[in-house]
Amino acid sequence: LRTLRVLGIALDSDRVQVSCNITDPDATPLHRVVGTIAAYARAHGVAMERSELIGLVSRRALASVVAHDFGIEGLAASAQ
Repeated sequence: LRTLRVLGIALDSDRVQVSCNITDPDATPLHRVVGTIAAYARAHGVAMERSELIGLVSRRALASVVAHDFGIEGLAASAQ
């Protein structure tokens, strides 16, 4: 994912925080970022505990998450 900058930080012996900067949310939607991190964690025998969004996010990016995860279409058109 070329538009994603990722940093893994060991919090303690059992937990790691993954910090991401998405430089082009149209090329790398939020649901793809979370899915990729969760798949990588599963491949290494661990589960993703939670996620948190910090900072600015466009309406279009949020509409994409809603359409993908909840099947609710049409929000992206009003978010532009």
